[in-house]
Amino acid sequence: MKLLSFSVYGYNENMLVNNKYVVIEGIDGAGKTTQKKLLIDYLRSNNQVVCDVKEPGGTLLGEKIRQIIKDSKIVRSPESDFELFNICRRELAQQIISQELTLGHWVICDRNWFSSVAYQGFGQGLLVESIISQTKKALVDLFLPDISIIIDLPVDMAFNRLKKRHDDISNDNFESKGLDFYQKVRDGYLWLIKNYSIYKIDGQQSIKTINQSIIKLIQN
Repeated sequence: MKLLSFSVYGYNENMLVNNKYVVIEGIDGAGKTTQKKLLIDYLRSNNQVVCDVKEPGGTLLGEKIRQIIKDSKIVRSPESDFELFNICRRELAQQIISQELTLGHWVICDRNWFSSVAYQGFGQGLLVESIISQTKKALVDLFLPDISIIIDLPVDMAFNRLKKRHDDISNDNFESKGLDFYQKVRDGYLWLIKNYSIYKIDGQQSIKTINQSIIKLIQN
């Protein structure tokens, strides 16, 4: 496990010589979307070309499927959930990520297959080995990002953030499942940190401190 918690005392754009595929992950409410935006702002302020993507979505097909995934009124099995995510993931990798990296651009992504392990695997009971195997077939060389970051946050804190963010979180298929579900999801992320080269950042730190840690990481 790689635990990050430090400050950045100076930024140097000369350290950003190699474009990278970076994924920022975490339980809903951990702050990953905020941190992705701050990282992109930093890179662009240092004259880097950045492709901003998210899962599910990023392609025309992915955005259509995203509407289905986010609709809690559409009843479906965990297997179907994963298959929908995997379709989006494959199209995003083939149509966007690989092309942007070839052009020498940075790719910063909000979520990837780690979410399927955490949500469909640990949260909904699918076999993690099956999720990983199918994902490897779909993504091939893009299975592992250059830099993977999980922002870890206790479930009660994440859930409180979600309640403040939405007047009614029941409209979202995952955000309506409650604390027990989210604890399983967090366990999934912690399992991933132990089993893959993923950086763990404490989500209880300030937004600025987390941002500085991420910037330091991508400068290395």
